[in-house]
Amino acid sequence: MHLKLVYFQEKSQKHEKKQENEGAVARGGLRVEDSPSKEEKSKNGPNGRTHAVAQQLRNFLLTLDLNVTLRDLISFLISAAEMRCQPKWWLVVVGWPLAFAFWFQVIVVLFASRSYEGFGRGSLLFFHFLWIVIICSWFSTVFTPPRKIQLAEKQKHKNYCKKCEFPKPDRAHHCSVCKRCVARMDHHCPVLQTCIHQQNHKFFLLFLLWPLVLAVFTVYHGWSVLSKALVCCWNFCELTGEEHSMASGVSNAVVVGMSVLYLLRYQIPNLLRNMTIIEEARDDDRYDTGSWWKNVRSVMGGGFSSVLPVGNPAL
Repeated sequence: MHLKLVYFQEKSQKHEKKQENEGAVARGGLRVEDSPSKEEKSKNGPNGRTHAVAQQLRNFLLTLDLNVTLRDLISFLISAAEMRCQPKWWLVVVGWPLAFAFWFQVIVVLFASRSYEGFGRGSLLFFHFLWIVIICSWFSTVFTPPRKIQLAEKQKHKNYCKKCEFPKPDRAHHCSVCKRCVARMDHHCPVLQTCIHQQNHKFFLLFLLWPLVLAVFTVYHGWSVLSKALVCCWNFCELTGEEHSMASGVSNAVVVGMSVLYLLRYQIPNLLRNMTIIEEARDDDRYDTGSWWKNVRSVMGGGFSSVLPVGNPAL
């Protein structure tokens, strides 16, 4: 009688341990004991094996669903971080009306004015060329994403980003706004709401150079009207409506030209030395080839395409 009682107690303890193991596996934990021995397996009948297989399949599906959920969450967080450096919708909403207003002011006010001689068809075509190039440069700067740094590429370099917790290539820096490392980062432009990096640095320089050309072009053709407006302001005389509008347009061109020239004051010397703003602040000129021509070609490319927002030597 005593032996039967001990036998049933051991069998009850094994059954309780088995239930604990199954519950731990279902919760994603570890088993309390190792896999059962051959003798215990032999004691399990067909129903027991079927139940075990069904339980393992259920645990696998639960684990698979958990992995997919975590993967989707990580992908969402990465996408959200990348969207910080993507162009905002208001840039398109505000940029296009401003571009059209500028076109309307120059075409209707300046070129369509028959009272002022000096604007011919050649000037009209050249203005449209400048306007299209500036718009394309703006779009290329804003909508060109930075190159993604692959893990294999990161492992080749010894530099380490403490925020991303990954190795990073040379000349790559962590953008505090975009929340990621950007290859050959120059700076984060608050106006364009994007980083100026290896892929769009050429387009950004063209976005500064061509407006300067347009400003000089406008001031050249409208300087006589602007000087007349200044004389009238000094002598308190009146201007006609067309002269007033033309003087206003030329004044805007002067302001834009001075603003762009101030930005180019930093960009052009760095371009000639193959440096970024970050490298200039650190006085790091190790990437200077010694030839300003090679430095310019490394960013702008060569040939006629170097002054147009097409192609990219960095790609």
